[in-house]
Amino acid sequence: MSVEERVANIELDMGHVRSTLADMKSDVRSVQSEVKELRGDVQGLRTELHSFKTEVAKEFASVRGEVAGARIETVNLRAEMEKGFGLVREEIADARMETANLRTEMKEEFGSQKTATEKLRGELRVWFLLTIGGVLGSLVVFLHMGHVF
Repeated sequence: MSVEERVANIELDMGHVRSTLADMKSDVRSVQSEVKELRGDVQGLRTELHSFKTEVAKEFASVRGEVAGARIETVNLRAEMEKGFGLVREEIADARMETANLRTEMKEEFGSQKTATEKLRGELRVWFLLTIGGVLGSLVVFLHMGHVF
């Protein structure tokens, strides 16, 4: 192979190298374009992620607020129930006291009625005996007088 043929081969090879280099430059530009596009997409995803994080934080804050509100309502309800149960306990205690007082009054009243009944019974016995005695005495006198007639 002569020098001229070698130079011709080298020039031909250089043409292929230049063509390949041009193709590679085109591919690099295409890759760079895609990288720029991906960077834009990544930036968009970052923005969306940041928005999502903000929205999630707001929602959690809202839920925490609702939970705190529910706790306050529970505390208030518990206080109201304790107050209500306290009033019911007081009413029950008052009713027991009234029942005890009524029982005492009834015992006293029944006792006084029993005493009055016993006294009346004794008075009726005396009246009955006196009446019977008077009737018998009158009968004796009447019979005695009728015997005299």
